[in-house]
Amino acid sequence: YAHRGKTFVVYISDRLLASNSIGSLIHDLALVHTLGVKLVLVLGLRNFIDKKLGKQSKDTFKDDWRITNTESLNAIKEVVGTVKSNLEAQFSIGLINTPMSGMKLNVVSGNYVRAKPVGVRDGVDFLHTGEVRNLATGEIQKQLDANNIVLLTPLGYSKTGDIFNLNSMEVAKHAACALESEKLILLLDKFKAPGNKKQSDNHFNVNEAKELIKKLPKSKQLIKNYLNIAVQACLENVKRVHLMDASKPGALLEELYTLEGVATLVTAETYDDIRPRPSVLW
Repeated sequence: YAHRGKTFVVYISDRLLASNSIGSLIHDLALVHTLGVKLVLVLGLRNFIDKKLGKQSKDTFKDDWRITNTESLNAIKEVVGTVKSNLEAQFSIGLINTPMSGMKLNVVSGNYVRAKPVGVRDGVDFLHTGEVRNLATGEIQKQLDANNIVLLTPLGYSKTGDIFNLNSMEVAKHAACALESEKLILLLDKFKAPGNKKQSDNHFNVNEAKELIKKLPKSKQLIKNYLNIAVQACLENVKRVHLMDASKPGALLEELYTLEGVATLVTAETYDDIRPRPSVLW
């Protein structure tokens, strides 16, 4: 009952979406939803986009931001449509001989992410690359209250009707903060943070996570990016951020419904604490 009625924002990495374990993960997400959790899914698509663009993808990044020209934006829109449709199809499975037998899940998406252009920085025009301005939280909440799963992509829409390419993890962080979600869960492929041998023993508060980021070498930039997102989310009222290797079947269920879990945790609150002694003994 602990998670029933709570909102979780779940980022699914591009490598995980392209892996053989995505079917099992969809089954787990469906079960979590059936158990009463309100899910907002955010898709990471960088590798899909790079593959679609081919040679065009080279030299199109500045400080880890993609410089999105018109041709690239059109390719990104194709990728978003294809991956989104495939994911919706997997959530529609309901055959008797499958783990989703009898489930009737609705996955909805729309222009929920409002964006603004990155513009020109250090003399570089980022063209159709954008940043999150805000989210239509009221509309998203209506869909969650109607027992729908909300799907967000790295496309944002401006007041002028322009479409911008966004960073998926930034979308996930903004969604978790705007919706005041109980958890932000980063589902990653073969993720392992430095620290204890068992990832479930890695519990960091915000200050500890900041120190770890400083100590990590440049070769661990991707892990630093994940931890940075976790820290930013915790500083903006998200209670817990779970960074986990979701390539193992059942990992999400093990993290949410067992005491030890399997993920690295960054938290804005004390993970383990002793109750203070009451001032009055009854």
